[in-house]
Amino acid sequence: MVYIVLAILIIILIAVAWAFLFVLGATVTIVGDRLALVFTRVGVEEPAGGWMILGCLIGGYLGLLRGFKKVKYRSAIRKVYVCGALVLGGMLVLAFRFHPGVYHYPSDQPPSRVTQPAEESSEGSSGPTAQGPQGDTTKESPVPTGKTTTGDVTQNEPRLSGNIPGGPTPVALTIVSTPPECEVYLDGKPQGQTDATGRLVIPDVPPGQHTIRLLHEGYLEWRRDVEVRSSMSITAQLAPIPPVTLIVSTLPGSKVYLDTRPVGTTDANGQVVIPNVQQGSHQVRVSREGYEDWVQTITLNSDLTLPITLTRLPYQRRLQIARSEITAGRTNQALDLLRELASEEPARPEAYELMGQIYYERGDFPHARQMMRRAIQNGGQVKFSVTHDHMGVVDLEKRQWKVYCTGDLIITSSSVQFESSDSGDSFAASRADIREAKVNIMVGSQIGAFHIKIKTRGGERNFNFAPRTKSRNESQMILSLLQD
Repeated sequence: MVYIVLAILIIILIAVAWAFLFVLGATVTIVGDRLALVFTRVGVEEPAGGWMILGCLIGGYLGLLRGFKKVKYRSAIRKVYVCGALVLGGMLVLAFRFHPGVYHYPSDQPPSRVTQPAEESSEGSSGPTAQGPQGDTTKESPVPTGKTTTGDVTQNEPRLSGNIPGGPTPVALTIVSTPPECEVYLDGKPQGQTDATGRLVIPDVPPGQHTIRLLHEGYLEWRRDVEVRSSMSITAQLAPIPPVTLIVSTLPGSKVYLDTRPVGTTDANGQVVIPNVQQGSHQVRVSREGYEDWVQTITLNSDLTLPITLTRLPYQRRLQIARSEITAGRTNQALDLLRELASEEPARPEAYELMGQIYYERGDFPHARQMMRRAIQNGGQVKFSVTHDHMGVVDLEKRQWKVYCTGDLIITSSSVQFESSDSGDSFAASRADIREAKVNIMVGSQIGAFHIKIKTRGGERNFNFAPRTKSRNESQMILSLLQD
């Protein structure tokens, strides 16, 4: 079994090596043959002569290179390499670009004389004729003199790069378009684009029936079937596509974008009218706070009213957007979103907590108290930044306690808690343990201070606080939330 596998591998290797050598040899032969045929340009008619000249050039080049290497003339060696590369490149361009070995005869060659036996005259005969010496008719023939001769007729070999003998002669077709820079198609095949002046010349168009089509963005397609008999010019006037009106209908206050460009906000009826829209494909995007963006590509062929139903974002996602709006200072937008949340789910506290915070920051304590009270009733909490007195003495110049710590006073439906920044004076007490909560008349009255007296294991303890705004109104709001 092992020998069989080895034999198969050896056969495969031999086949691969043979194929590689075959391809390599064929490539070298083809390239060399093309290079040899280049010399037909200078009068060498036989390929063998071209091969001989090519071999002499290669031999001379290698001999020159070896001679310079022998005398260690390095700068000349580099020049020989460069010259050799340039000569080889030039020959390759001639070999593969200009097709050496194919003769092209000039078109102004005078016609040859063709002698033919006399034929009976008929009305269908045409062309100039002359009487020959023996009664034969000599007719002018348009066949140019060439290399192949048969009897008395001298004719050209077929021209590989020209027209098929006896076939129709291709003509040039000139397209003139308005507007310029139109895409041109001939029989469904792209021919290019008209230039800035609106012109495009299509060469080598066979005579006959053809379909011409022009396209340009913002214009209707132009199409014509034409009969081409000779070189001709065709003028194409493309008609602009008439614009249409798009009406977007959705929730009021929604922002509408057309192809990423803002085009307006829906009115109280939830509509925005977009006139003069080009026909074709457009991307429409509708955005509204608290809703997922609606994005879709539509095709407009006529006036259209587009009804759009927006999908609400989840509660927590919209709550996060409201917090971002508050951080960015856009409190009005945040309030609109929070009111929607509170109306949708009135039993949840989060929207009321944030609305209370907004009103509190604005100094609108009545509305702040209303929102905070609702948040507490729904199981939430409210938080106030306060300072806690350590000595009972106020620095009137700084409007602050002389010795104090800062912290947060947190109120819930069942408890009150102070989280001190130094943790030494923190406490948590149930509402049942609150013995007294009043505005101070003497100590700290200049900074709106209030005190909370709570029951402790050893008796009672009094805590003096000053609100962040140093306002008696804020103190009264905090105490009212404790007393509800």
